[in-house]
Amino acid sequence: MTFGFIKFAHLLSVILAVGVFSVQYFIIQKNFRTEDTTIRRASESIALAIGKIIGQPMLLLAFITGILLLIYNPVLLKGGMALHIKILFVVFLLGLSHMSAKRLKTIAAASAGMDEVSVNNNKKKLIALYRISGLFILIIIFLIVLKPF
Repeated sequence: MTFGFIKFAHLLSVILAVGVFSVQYFIIQKNFRTEDTTIRRASESIALAIGKIIGQPMLLLAFITGILLLIYNPVLLKGGMALHIKILFVVFLLGLSHMSAKRLKTIAAASAGMDEVSVNNNKKKLIALYRISGLFILIIIFLIVLKPF
């Protein structure tokens, strides 16, 4: 019963965290070159808000429930290298989420100061961070589904 509940919470939090990453990426990417400044500023604040309210807590919950799943079923650690590599990429993904949140805060501060050059440079770097995060998510899914090692 407890294991099933933890597994459900883990899957739900992973789905929500990946969804937030995707939504943030598409919001920033879609409105990157928009001429209307109010739409750009609104997209930046929306991306920051959903990351702060949903994204980071769900990613942290996914990490905690993943550790709880390993505590309840330690046999999974003996299954091969795929799980260990997956955990490594999850830790990298946690770091990338914090880097992208910091970059979003920098964008918000630069847009308050009306520094368009800084906003555009930080958006380019943020989009690159989201693409790297997407690549890590695909690698994690590959390791979960195929278990190549």
